Amino acid sequence: MKIKATTLRGTIFTQRIPLDNNTLQKILPLFDGYAVEMVPAGPEGPFPTMAFNWSLKSSKEDCRIVFGNATIDIIKNVNTESISDVITAFSIFCQTSFENIFAKFGNPVSRMALAPSLKVDLENEDEFVELTKSIASAKNFKDTPISTLSFTDVYRVDDKLCGQDVKFNFLSSFNTTEDLNTKSKDVVFSADINTYQGVPYNFDNTHLHEFYQKVAGWFDEFYTFYFKNCK
Repeated sequence: MKIKATTLRGTIFTQRIPLDNNTLQKILPLFDGYAVEMVPAGPEGPFPTMAFNWSLKSSKEDCRIVFGNATIDIIKNVNTESISDVITAFSIFCQTSFENIFAKFGNPVSRMALAPSLKVDLENEDEFVELTKSIASAKNFKDTPISTLSFTDVYRVDDKLCGQDVKFNFLSSFNTTEDLNTKSKDVVFSADINTYQGVPYNFDNTHLHEFYQKVAGWFDEFYTFYFKNCK
């Protein structure tokens, strides 16, 4: 059984940053090796005034920064079994990136999130049964073991950021894919650790710094909660 990190996402919920020359003068020096991806041109010129997503893409790795209408997402595709190391490094990159963006634009941040996805490569049915027993305490129905692992959990946890009481969502989801030809199965585990939507938070750079310093450790604890008995 091999468990690999596949996709990493860091997100802040904030005001839209429009794509124009002023934005590019501020943003591009922050991200060495990144360039603006192609965007549609409008009648006004290369920077349409209508709302749309635009992004920066790295020339060095499979990573992009997406500037949406209400969020900024950093999305990186990876393929490694060094889960803790890659998530820690990615969290630090998110911390630095979001702090720099906040310092340049000063837009308020209402929510923050880290959302890694892991893929569990299973070699045979025995490994799948082992995984389901470890994670979901699989039960038999009519003497037949569970054939898919598909569920979502949400834990709402109270903690502190910069001395402030903050409620966090720890969301996990499991989904199974099966190759009908080889009968092999893979399980995808996705986690999303984010600040609770129902509270009107107003985070600044100190909160961004502390959240992305802590969240890799929180994910490690959350991941271990599910996979501690897997070999």
